[in-house]
Order: sequence, then structure tokens, then C-alpha cells
Amino acid sequence: MDQLGNAYVTGTTASPDFPTTQGASNAYAAGVFMLRLNPGGNTLGYSEIVTDNMTQPAGIAVDADGSAYITGTTAGDLPVTPGAYFTTPPAGQQSLFFYLYGSDAFVLKLNASGALSYATYANQPQCCAMPPGAVPGVGNAIAVDASGNAYIAGAHFLLKFNASGSGLVYSAPTDPWGHGTYVGKAIALDAQGNAYVAGQTGAQHAYVSKFDANGQAVFNTGNQALAGEQNDSAQGVAVDSAGNIYVAGNTTSQGLPLRSPVQEAFAPVTGFLAELNNSSGLHFSTYVGDSSYFQVSGLALDPSGNPVLCGNTYTPQVIVNGSQIYAQTGASQNVWVAKYDTSGIPSLRLDSLRNLASQLPVAASPGELVTIDGGGFAADAQIFFNDVAPTMIPGAGAPTAIVPYALDGQTYAVARGQSGGQTSNPVLVPVAPAALGIFTLNGTGAGQALAFNQDGTPNSQTSPAPVGSVVTFYATGAGQTTPPGVDGVLDRATPASPALPITVFIAYNYVSSVQFSVGPGHGFPADVLAVQATVPPLGIQPAGQVMVELVENGVPSQAGVTIWISQSSSTPNPQP
Repeated sequence: MDQLGNAYVTGTTASPDFPTTQGASNAYAAGVFMLRLNPGGNTLGYSEIVTDNMTQPAGIAVDADGSAYITGTTAGDLPVTPGAYFTTPPAGQQSLFFYLYGSDAFVLKLNASGALSYATYANQPQCCAMPPGAVPGVGNAIAVDASGNAYIAGAHFLLKFNASGSGLVYSAPTDPWGHGTYVGKAIALDAQGNAYVAGQTGAQHAYVSKFDANGQAVFNTGNQALAGEQNDSAQGVAVDSAGNIYVAGNTTSQGLPLRSPVQEAFAPVTGFLAELNNSSGLHFSTYVGDSSYFQVSGLALDPSGNPVLCGNTYTPQVIVNGSQIYAQTGASQNVWVAKYDTSGIPSLRLDSLRNLASQLPVAASPGELVTIDGGGFAADAQIFFNDVAPTMIPGAGAPTAIVPYALDGQTYAVARGQSGGQTSNPVLVPVAPAALGIFTLNGTGAGQALAFNQDGTPNSQTSPAPVGSVVTFYATGAGQTTPPGVDGVLDRATPASPALPITVFIAYNYVSSVQFSVGPGHGFPADVLAVQATVPPLGIQPAGQVMVELVENGVPSQAGVTIWISQSSSTPNPQP
């Protein structure tokens, strides 16, 4: 959109009756279109097909004069102009049966009347080594500065073209080491000519990089500030007049770094919004979305500097590939837009609730032991769920609480912290019937389970549990119990049973002989779930360190928890 409120749209068409305006250059029957709509959306300023269907647009930008810039990927036939930076189409290759077209990024500029100002190929940017299988010329996003210089963020590169499109000012890799593993998906500029590129690292995490006016890297968040434990991808980036950076995207991570969030995650694939200061420090971060599969596709700032996001929601008829969603036939979709106010972060800050065992910010479940992350909490810390106070656990270091059994049957709650006479930011958290986490020996939620063999010895590599013996380990987040749990009680007098059925797997094998009890456990600050499982026959799984998992209400416990097992004395290990 330009300063007058005109909207600019690009895409592809094969429609023979696609609306074009008089005098527009329409040398192609199908291909990439470009159009401008007046502020009322009812009149075309211009509409034309600018190149054929060998080109796929991906990004668009508009300068102060109303000129439009397009980038994307092309296999050739671009209407290059005399004096353009690079006019040779990408080379293809003849295979045994057909011709394999090459690909290259491009920039195409139309003036305010819709006339072609310049078009150039990017010459398959050679600023960095490309990873195996990478496509060297893919333009994903474009921005333009006050002087008319165009910037392209693409697959592993950042390019800056001069105002006439006749030369390349600089090229830089989007990762700080030049390995070609960071994909740029969005770009923004500030008034000083610094460029901000956001996208996805080679480790499948969201990132943002800052480059100075000469194309030198200033900082890169890498696999840290915006990285969860699974797949994350930045889809939009913006910068305000103070240099604060806003990043929005998609994630499948439960443990995305949060800071004074509005909400936690409500779906396996959802969105996120983060604000970083001009030194890349995290100022604000929240999940975005409801219980639908949620996807962010764009980000902008309003005149007051508030971030505005847009995207799609999907019903479960989808294919999930990392943090991206692809609708299948019959899937329903809805478009959404949301605006956030990230100012006024309170001094008492509630960031997330983590399952004490898994250390992941999973859904709250009745009776679950949770640790509160945030800032400003003192020894008098209290956490309220829908104004219901949980039972706080004294002497646990970080604020630790038992989720109220009064939340049983609810699907969400508003959590607030109180300490020192202050109240924290409210956080909308999902409430689930169960959210199991298994306690581990090192307290991180991963690795060796806190487990004991049938003879009472700690389970370990040197003391494995034989097949057919009973191994005991512990969890929290089993939900309501029979008889029902009572709020305000740390350790019940009589052990109870979980109200929902739980399935146990050891070495990926179903455990048929198992006993559960919820009650006091030695060394635990409050009631926990004790699991006594008979180690099943291994089948084709070798003895040694093996996976252990609980599934309740269709939801598994955290991945990466193990115990050590050996073959029973009656079935010795085979000799090599």
C-alpha cells in the first residue's frame, strides 16, 4: 500500500478474461499480473500482465513515488531492460527425456503509471556457499529505501540493487558464517539503511539478522532468541523508529521463548509474535492463535507502531510440514487479522508455566506441578487461575504450584501472578484433562528417567532393569484422580488412581502389566504419579538405553526420556 492508500497486488493468472486497463502492456496471455487499486478498492489505477508463466512472484514493495517492485523466482523470459544489471536468463540442462529449466531471482520495477522501469535477473547470487540441494536463485521478499534502492531477501542471500537496477550494491549471506543454511523469508529497512532479514535457520528455527548500510552483519539471533524445541519459521519482520524489531511467524514448538505473553499455545501448529530491542534482546514474545491450526503470513506496523498480523486458520484436514501448513481437499480456511500492543511490560512479569517434570510449557491440568517463569517474583509469589489460587509449594526455588483441581472440565484459564503487592500480565493458558511429564534424573526433562529397579537400585547403565522385572518412575500432570483431588493439600493421606486411562510404552513396546498411584513420593514436594511397569519383551529392539513414554487422553509425555534395560537372566544377551 502506498502513502495515498492505493493497494498494489501481484500474482499469477491464466484467465483469458483477466481485467487489464487500457494502454497496459499485455504481451502475455497468462503469467504474472500487477495491479493497483484506489483507496476505495473499486477502481483500477492500472492492471497488466508483466511477464509470462515461467515466473513466480513472491514479494512486492512500493516506494514514496508509487513505483512498485516485484521479486520472486523465474526460469526465463523476463522482459529485461537495456542496461539492467544482468540480462541473461538462467541456464537449464537437457536431461535424457526433457529439458530442466534453471531458476534465478529477479527484480522488476513499474513506475507510478504502470510502465516498466527496469527488469533484471539476480545472476544466481554467489555470496555464499549453498547447501546440498538448495535452489540458488529464489527471491522471497523485497523492500525499497527512500533512494529507490531495492533489497531482496531470498534463499540464503541478501541483495541490494541500485535505484536504476543497473548494478548490485552488495550481496551478503543471510547466515553469519556464509554457510548458506539460513533462508530469508521477510525483510524490513530502517531510516539509516540497515536491513533486517527474518526467516528460518538450517536447524529449522526462526531468526532475524541485522545488516548495516554496507551489507555487513550486525547481529543474528541464530538458534537462540526465537528458537523452540521443534520447528519455527519467521514469516514477517518490521522495525519501528526506535529500532525495535518485530518478528512474526509459525511454530510447532511448545517451548518457544516467551516474555510477558498474551497467551500460550493452543494448537500443535500455531503462530507467534516477538519484539526485540535494537541489540536483539527479547522484549516481548507470545503465541498467536486459537485451537485451530494457525498460520501467520504477514506483519506490518500501524501509524502508532503497533504490530498488525494476518494469516489463515485451518481445520485439521491439513498436511503439516515443519512449521508450514498445506490444506487438503475439504479443509475449511478462514482469514484473520490481529493487532497487538506490546508496550507497558509490567515489572512483575509472568512468562510461562512449565510442567515441573518435562520443563515444557504444556497445558495446565488439574493437580499438575508447575514452575512459574517470569521476573520480579519474591517469596510471597502467588499464581491465580481464573481467580482461583493454586496451592503454592514452599522452598522450591522458583515459584512452584499445584494447578487447582477446580479447573477440571475447563478448556482455558487466565493466569495472573501476584507478588510484593503487584499483579503481573494476564496470560491465557490452555487447560487439558491431562498433560503428563516424566521426571528425569538431571531435572531437565530429557535423558535418564528418575527410575528405580525392582530391587530398589537406581536405574542406570550399570544397573539396568531386566526384562520381566518391575521398574518404577514418576510423572506429574495426570489430571483428576479417583477419589477426586482436593485443593490445598500437598500430600494426600491415601494414594489415589488417575481418573483417565494411561498407556505405557518401553522401547516402543506396549506395557501390559502396570500399576499407577497418585500420592506422596520420596523427595517430591507434593503428590506425583508413580508408575510401576513390568519391562516387556524387547522383540527386535536391542537391550540398552531405550525410550519410555506415557500416553493419556491421546497426548504423549515429552520425548527423549529413557531408561536402561537388559535381557532377563533366562534370556541372556546373544554373543556377537
